[in-house]
Amino acid sequence: MLELSLQFEGVSPQELWSLLGAYKLKKKCHRLADGTFIPLDSPDFQTAARLIDQLGLKPTDLEKGQIELPKYRALYLDGLARESRDFSIERNSMFRKMVQDIREPRDTEYVLPQGITGTLRGYQKTGFKWIKSLAEYGLGGILADDMWLGKTLQVLAFILSEKEKGQQKPSLVVAPTSLVYNWQDEAAKFVPDLKMVVIAGQQGERHELFQDIMAADLVVTSYALLRRDIHLYADKEFLYCFLDEAQHIKNPNTLNAKSVKRIKAKNYFALTGTPIENTLTELWSIFDFLMPGYLSSHKSFNQRFEIPIVKNKDQEALHELGRHTKPFILRRMKKEVLH
Repeated sequence: MLELSLQFEGVSPQELWSLLGAYKLKKKCHRLADGTFIPLDSPDFQTAARLIDQLGLKPTDLEKGQIELPKYRALYLDGLARESRDFSIERNSMFRKMVQDIREPRDTEYVLPQGITGTLRGYQKTGFKWIKSLAEYGLGGILADDMWLGKTLQVLAFILSEKEKGQQKPSLVVAPTSLVYNWQDEAAKFVPDLKMVVIAGQQGERHELFQDIMAADLVVTSYALLRRDIHLYADKEFLYCFLDEAQHIKNPNTLNAKSVKRIKAKNYFALTGTPIENTLTELWSIFDFLMPGYLSSHKSFNQRFEIPIVKNKDQEALHELGRHTKPFILRRMKKEVLH
């Protein structure tokens, strides 16, 4: 949890909430109970209003002054403070380290596992460290590298490093049917020390394979088979869950999306070169898998981001969405890294 203390000078929490109501109605000023007119177009007030709105704070939160937030809000707060002169935060050492590790993973001290065969390129090492950093702080993210940049290898290196650290539970990878055995081939090639189980075949065969998954390091299955077998996963808890080609859950109402969101794991990650193909809802659905509640409900997301950005071309809403999502998306293009 992240503990946030708010201090407002010159107005009470109740007055501040009234000011926020006027601000949402796009009024230019608001009259306080004592007759004082407060301008609502000042940068400092707008920064405070945006903060309270984006964090989903309630009147009771403002009255308490001391608010507990999920850790994933740290990156947003830090980004807002970096960009705004009218908003400042005092960061303790743990806060600074977490933000630094996630924003600059290349500088972390994580080392590649000893049992990996082959050589990771520099950007792949950075991707490995980025996943390690997020996992260390209980967060999830989207590895959105371009095709053929080795997303699978970066994940396998991470899973092997967790095994070498002493983790006992298996991790789960859900992939398109055409890629399931690609994971098996890549694992055999680069991380032969991992004990791997591929859940595939006919129903009876899958059920028999499923009996041994808790003794494995890595379990791989397809979206199609997970939909059929989801009842088998109900009482299982995995170390990490990865979605390969995560655009397969871009529609939150599909069985694919509903099934993977029932998986229990310590942390969740997505791999996709196309986090958004057609609509912003696709991004919301992936984040709803990674960190449920981070982008609020789908209805709230539509009102705050999708409608203003798509219909009204609202650049401020687009920038605000970027503040929330960019720290949890790592994207490298071929032209940037393959020299």
